[in-house]
Amino acid sequence: MEKKKIFCIEFLLVLILYSLVICLVPLIHSITFWIAFILSIIEYIIAGIMLIFTADTKDRNSEKIFDLIKIRNTFIYLIVQLIFNIFSMCYGKFPIWCIVIVNLVFIATLIITTYIFIYIKKYTTEFDQGVQEKVRNKKKKLVEIEQLQNIAVDYELRKSISKLIEILKYSDPISTPEVEDLEQKIEINLTVLKNLIDQGKEDDAQNCCNDLIAAVQERNNLCEIYK
Repeated sequence: MEKKKIFCIEFLLVLILYSLVICLVPLIHSITFWIAFILSIIEYIIAGIMLIFTADTKDRNSEKIFDLIKIRNTFIYLIVQLIFNIFSMCYGKFPIWCIVIVNLVFIATLIITTYIFIYIKKYTTEFDQGVQEKVRNKKKKLVEIEQLQNIAVDYELRKSISKLIEILKYSDPISTPEVEDLEQKIEINLTVLKNLIDQGKEDDAQNCCNDLIAAVQERNNLCEIYK
């Protein structure tokens, strides 16, 4: 919030300075001049509002690049529209309708590109958060399976669980819709494996672990095919 207040103050100071400079410059204050001047002020204010209300105050490092690109593009837009409007004020012979249409195009371009950028940022952020969540779930799952390995008594079962851990460790955490049913089956079998080991039914647990190894390998193969 403090950063937004500082930005607003700087924004207003620049606006006041720009207005004073334009008004004090000895130019013919024709209708064309005032229309170009007023439109440049309106576009400047719109650009400032877009920056303020679309700014991310949470300062997530993974998203700062988006805000930097947005700020850069907004300033490029401001420079282009200011050059056009200042030229219109100085030249004074542009048709009024031409000035209005060009400035409306500027405004529409800013609004459309800003919201496209916001959508891309939102989609990318949600995807990144989804990946992080899947990585956390994978690590949690590995810890749970390692605990099962420590509980197991049978050597062959411990060896199979170790193989399962190794396969899971190098599995891609990002899945595809084609493997959703298989992943649900893997989750169910992991629960079954835990219950069997807790109950001391290690022969059945061995069969369940072998099924899990086959299911995880199949899941990994399908992920490579469909990506």
